Amino acid sequence: MYKSTLIELMYKFTPDELKKFELFLRSPYHNKLTNPLKLFLEVKKFAPDYESNLLDKEIMWQKIFPGKKFNYGVMKNLIHEITKLGMKFLTIEYLENSKPDQDDMLLTQLFLRNCRKLYSQKVKQVNSQYSGNFIKKIQPEAETYFKFKSKLYWQEAYFEKINEIKLPEKENFQSSSHYLTYSYIISLVKQLNNIIANSYDNNYDLHNNLTLFLLKNFSEGLFEKVIEDAKYYPERDNKVIETYIALGNALIDLGNNEAYYLYKKKLIENRMLFSKLDLKDLFNCLSTVLSHLDKSNDNVIREFLSNFEYMAEMNILTQEDGTLGINYYYYYITAAFKVLKFEKIEIFSKKFLKKLNDDKQENAKLITKALLAFGEGRYDEALQIISKADPVALFLKFFIREFRACCLYELNERQVFENEYRSLYHFLKNNKLDNPRLSKSIDSHMKNIKKLFMLKEKFNIDLYTKLDTNTKGYISWTEQKLREIDTLEKKSKKLRIA
Repeated sequence: MYKSTLIELMYKFTPDELKKFELFLRSPYHNKLTNPLKLFLEVKKFAPDYESNLLDKEIMWQKIFPGKKFNYGVMKNLIHEITKLGMKFLTIEYLENSKPDQDDMLLTQLFLRNCRKLYSQKVKQVNSQYSGNFIKKIQPEAETYFKFKSKLYWQEAYFEKINEIKLPEKENFQSSSHYLTYSYIISLVKQLNNIIANSYDNNYDLHNNLTLFLLKNFSEGLFEKVIEDAKYYPERDNKVIETYIALGNALIDLGNNEAYYLYKKKLIENRMLFSKLDLKDLFNCLSTVLSHLDKSNDNVIREFLSNFEYMAEMNILTQEDGTLGINYYYYYITAAFKVLKFEKIEIFSKKFLKKLNDDKQENAKLITKALLAFGEGRYDEALQIISKADPVALFLKFFIREFRACCLYELNERQVFENEYRSLYHFLKNNKLDNPRLSKSIDSHMKNIKKLFMLKEKFNIDLYTKLDTNTKGYISWTEQKLREIDTLEKKSKKLRIA
């Protein structure tokens, strides 16, 4: 049973959510059956890990149906029923935390039922809530908020018209149109980010992409018009749409440093205006734009680390249940390694290693130890530790190959490196990967290390110069090794002259 969907769901519940779900199951409005509650109470005893041989279906059956013969079909249906109730609970919890959705649904129902007094009262209350200081407490998601505001203006105008209260005001129609446009722009910008992020690894051609086409045309005059018109609305709304338009411009003009930094500036300045979910999305979009900047120096990686640190500071790096996604952890520590910031790896691991899901911690611990051993010059130990790691993600598998190559260079193990180099060559040749960017990156890195071995054995100024201008990916480490070779060559030259 510990592998069932019910356990998967309950494992993700916070302690507070477990208490609420119990109340939910005890409510006859949501659950008229007694057995789902009984099963939940038995399973809950094994929280938070839910790892025990006692979570066997037949053992659980005897707890709920003592003395009765085990029936697989009945037990399966019971697990299905409580899982279904769990998903309904999550839907209600989400709605509880989304004020615009609640208000939208209630106003729509009052409107459809033509509850004139209640509708009018609720509209006044909502208009008051979505202005001034109160909205800071709500922090609705931007796209949902603007769409709701648009619908509110239209619905209010139509309600007044059909009930012959008064004719719709031109200002209401104008505002509704503007807010719907803001919502539409935000949706398109987020969609464009997703398209670019997915095409980045796979090198897809975006020439005929409709979303990109639309936004490129919008950017030629419409964005300026939107920013100008938004000045007549509350300052908060103005700044929110300005931030998304800055993101749109940065995505349209990928590789433009000025567009990236303008977007980042707007995001940092206006960060208090966004919900946690919006902020996380906006910082992920920042990473998308950043990944397309010129990588000929290590500023891109340093920016990446800085952005992650902003997310940690704002408490948006972790998920709602307090756990950290494993890829976020690996992205940070591998990036810190690339610029040889071992103190950052240590600080980050102390803060976030325990926030990984239990089944991910051991592997992450091994990789972290290997990187820190490398930073302390214990290359043989680093090599031994990294060999025990069992990476799942392709980018991490490639990183470990790259890391091993660095260790072998430091240990002067050229023959072992050559064997790994040939192994990688045949792997890339015989396997069609869906990530050409990663394949190109590791191929370039391995070739650079091969050239470092050659330079160390016999200095060649042409090879040195060529490598010096082609160190993308492992800039700090490669540059450090090049400087060491250059220093040794200069000392050797002085000795030869003497």
